[in-house]
Amino acid sequence: MIDTGNQLVDPYKKRSVILVDLDIDISKKKFIYVPFKALNTNGIIPCICPERVIVKDKIFSNCLIGLSKDKFTLDGASCILPNQFKEELL
Repeated sequence: MIDTGNQLVDPYKKRSVILVDLDIDISKKKFIYVPFKALNTNGIIPCICPERVIVKDKIFSNCLIGLSKDKFTLDGASCILPNQFKEELL
């Protein structure tokens, strides 16, 4: 795992956001739009609300998956977990 400092949280229900750069068929999905601020930019990222996410046998149910249009440049990673998850996975 790489410590990215991902602290993105939806401002409505305070759910952590997992960022993914995967191409997903989004035409039939219901989105939640989460505003974000980064070093030199800000915007809104479309997110989907999964029933649960499993990472290393840990189940996370109160989270969102944010769909990034850009590919990550972090050692080939296609997913960036929130800092909150890192604490529970160590």
